[in-house]
Amino acid sequence: MSRTTRRTFAKSIALAAAAAPVLAQQPPAAPPPPPSPLGHALAGVVLAESGQHLTADEFFDIEKDLASNADAYKRLREFKLHNGDEPDFTFGASTKRW
Repeated sequence: MSRTTRRTFAKSIALAAAAAPVLAQQPPAAPPPPPSPLGHALAGVVLAESGQHLTADEFFDIEKDLASNADAYKRLREFKLHNGDEPDFTFGASTKRW
């Protein structure tokens, strides 16, 4: 059983204190992806429909989310449905108020 002396313990603490700033440095952040035209267009629709209810920060968060999901939207649109692939039912929200 090896014992840690006060001297080796103090050396390890000093080494850890010296290494902490080096280890805490973050690598440079990757540049943001270029804006997606589809995401920007969808954000324009959101702004036109509901812009009066959104703050600027909320709108920019929505625009960032739409731009990041633009590739998924394109892949879904390109997927072709064949006969029998359609759902059994579709939901349609009624805009009529009673």
